[in-house]
Formats: sequence, C-alpha cells, structure tokens
Amino acid sequence: MPDKQIIKFCGANLAIPQVRLFYSQFCLQHQDEAHAVQLLKDGKKLVTDDPSMLAELSRQLKDVYQQLGEQQLYRQELWQLLTEYAPADEMLFSELKQSYPTTDWPAVREQLLTAIAKNSNVDLKPLYVQENLLNPLLKAVVAADGLWDLRIYEPLLKPRFSDLLLAKYDHEVRKMATTTGTRRKYQQLVGILKRMLAYPAGKSTVQAIVHDWQQQYPRRSAMMDELSRLNW
Repeated sequence: MPDKQIIKFCGANLAIPQVRLFYSQFCLQHQDEAHAVQLLKDGKKLVTDDPSMLAELSRQLKDVYQQLGEQQLYRQELWQLLTEYAPADEMLFSELKQSYPTTDWPAVREQLLTAIAKNSNVDLKPLYVQENLLNPLLKAVVAADGLWDLRIYEPLLKPRFSDLLLAKYDHEVRKMATTTGTRRKYQQLVGILKRMLAYPAGKSTVQAIVHDWQQQYPRRSAMMDELSRLNW
C-alpha cells in the first residue's frame, strides 16, 4: 500500500487504538518523531478505560522517548507504567534502574516502592527479591495470611531470620488447628511441624505446640494419632 493511502487510512481510523499504534510506528520509520509522540500521547487519553491498551501505548511512548534521547520523559513514562499501568512489573523496574547511576538508584528506588505500594493489590515481594531487600521482604511475608509466601521465600530468608520465620510457622499452624478436620488435615499439620523441626529452635517450639494440642484437643483421636507418628 502506498504511503499516501496508509496515511489516509490511518488518519480516518485513529479511534482504533491498534491503528494508532501502527501509525505511530509508521511515523517513526519516516522520521516524523514529533507526530509519533503526539499520536501516542493523545491515544493514552482516549483509552483510559482499557488498561491493557493504555499500558501498550505507554510502553511504545517510553521507547520513543528513549530513542530520541529524552531521558527525563523516558523515566517519567517508565515511572507511570510502574505505578499505574503495569504496577511492579519486574522488567520495567530493571529498565528504570538501568537508566540511573548506581549511586542515585537507592533513593529513587525508595520513592518508587513507596509510590507503587499505594496500590494495595500490588505484590512488591518479587521486587524486594530482585533488589535483595530482605527486611521489607520479611515484613511482607510475616504480614501475609497463611504459609504460602513463607514457603516461597523461606530459602532466602531462613539464614538470617530463622527465629522470626519459626514464629510465623508457630502462629499459623496453631491457627490452622483451631478448626477440626479430616485425618488428611492433621497429616498436613504434622508435615508443617516436621518442617519446623529443621529450624535451630524448632524442636522446643514443636514440643510446646504438641503439648498444648494434647491439652486442648484430647478428643481428636485422628489428630492425636498423627501426632504420635511425629519423629523427633
């Protein structure tokens, strides 16, 4: 299709986001960077109700800024992606990090993580791992319900925070035991106790739990039977 026909078609169909994305790339290929940028900026205003398309337009816009050497605008677009359109995206996070000198990054990172955390639905733990921020990672793992996150991040945290992780196990396993269940559930509880035994203070903690359960739940025969199988 000749360029004039492409321009005419795109101009008549700019309400279609995919056409706008294509046209912005067409403009870039023809060294019309200013028009490409304006197409993407205007496009973002038109798709505020479509998160995935908004993110796509923003990604393309930040790439254009990078190609043009507009570092401040490039960083701003990345920041908006990370805090609004693609919250806590690990690859975008790394990309923004690479745009800063090593000495400047810690301060920027703190501000960025604070901004991302305003969205309560965002999981920051992968970013904490990426940056080796073990203290906030520990805090997030302890605050999370259940043991899922603890199991995921246990290998990373256990060498430095074994007592705190053991306390988390203690709290969660006691909470799990407050409701009755099948033998399968009690087997799962014993499985958790066995895992706790691998901790430095695990044996004494598990002994205290077993003692308390024997006092609190003596009529749960299946539970008592499974506890008797626990190898110390």
